Amino acid sequence: MRKASYCLTSLLTLIVFANYDGIDSCSKISEYCIYNILYKYVCDDIQPSERTLQRFIKKTRPIINELNNKVNEIVYKSGKTHYKYVAVDRTIIKAKNSNFNVLKKKDIQTLINILENNYSLDKINEKSKNLSKSSIKFLLNEKLSDEEKLNQLYFAKKELKESKQTSMRLNDPESNGC
Repeated sequence: MRKASYCLTSLLTLIVFANYDGIDSCSKISEYCIYNILYKYVCDDIQPSERTLQRFIKKTRPIINELNNKVNEIVYKSGKTHYKYVAVDRTIIKAKNSNFNVLKKKDIQTLINILENNYSLDKINEKSKNLSKSSIKFLLNEKLSDEEKLNQLYFAKKELKESKQTSMRLNDPESNGC
C-alpha cells in the first residue's frame, strides 16, 4: 500500500469547502487549487489532480455526507435558518416553480387587506381586478386556511422588503415561512 501524497484533512476540507461553494466538478476544484487564492488558503496550498480528488471522494463519500448532515443539523438548531429543510449543496429544485407562479410585491398588500377584512365576494371581485393570476390562485387556494395565507403573505412581505426583490415564487420553500 502506497503512502498518501496529500494530507487527508486538507483534502476533506477542500472537498467540503468546494461543496459549500457549489463546485462539484473535480476538474474545477483541481483548477481552483492552482489559481484561486481562497482555495489555496483553505486546502493548505496543495494541488491535487482531478483523479486524486475523484478517488478521495469515492472513498470518503459517507464521511462527507455525514459531515453535511451534521452541519445542517447545527445550522437548524442554532436558529440561523427558519426552513424545515436545508440544502447546502446548492441543489435547485424547479418543480412547479415557473415564472408564472409568483406573488408580486404590489399584490401582497391587497391580498392581506382582503384576508384581514373578510371581504364579501363582490368586494373581492372588485379588489382582485388588478391582481395577477397567481395571486388570485393563491387567494382561492382551499388547501390553506386564511391564517396560513396571512402568515405566508406577512413572511413574503418581510422577505421582499429585506431582499429588495419584486416577487417571490409561490412554491419556493423560502416563501412559505416554515
